Amino acid sequence: MCAVDLSRGTAYLVAGAVKRGRRAVCGTFLICKDCYLKGTPAPVTGRTRSQATRQTSRAWWIGLVGRGAVLAAEPCLACGLVVVRRAEKLLRG
Repeated sequence: MCAVDLSRGTAYLVAGAVKRGRRAVCGTFLICKDCYLKGTPAPVTGRTRSQATRQTSRAWWIGLVGRGAVLAAEPCLACGLVVVRRAEKLLRG
């Protein structure tokens, strides 16, 4: 979303879409902590923030991938990047 280097921090696995020309391609991608916190519900009121806080000119995201409770940040088994996601059996890898 903001083109920051994710190797030095925590990444969030989110569902969204990326614009490719005139089309949008849905999928999952990683965003930084700052971009994620801008788009999450307000901590005091619990109200959902506007869609504009979850999008840029080339991409937008909806929420964390998966169903269930949000898991604590844990490193990826393949690359070691610390990732936050939801607890779903299909997302073990």
